[in-house]
Amino acid sequence: MPLIGLSAGTLAVSTEGSALGTMSCTEVLIQADPSNTAVVFVGSLSAQTIKLSAGGTLTVPTSSLSALMAKTSAGSATINWLINSLRF
Repeated sequence: MPLIGLSAGTLAVSTEGSALGTMSCTEVLIQADPSNTAVVFVGSLSAQTIKLSAGGTLTVPTSSLSALMAKTSAGSATINWLINSLRF
């Protein structure tokens, strides 16, 4: 029987956009760090349309962190993430 595992991380993002990571998962909770002064946009590899202000969160079912990208409106910002991952 698989066990649910939790992993967490932080990513610095800029206007260029960055994949959140490469880990396999079943779901990811994304938070725009509360200290951010720039708005963060989160979405797919082709379009980042979900706007997160400082402290805002988003939960996405996905099989990999690499399916999600984040970028800022200007300057740089920090994304915090927490994933559920299956471990056999």
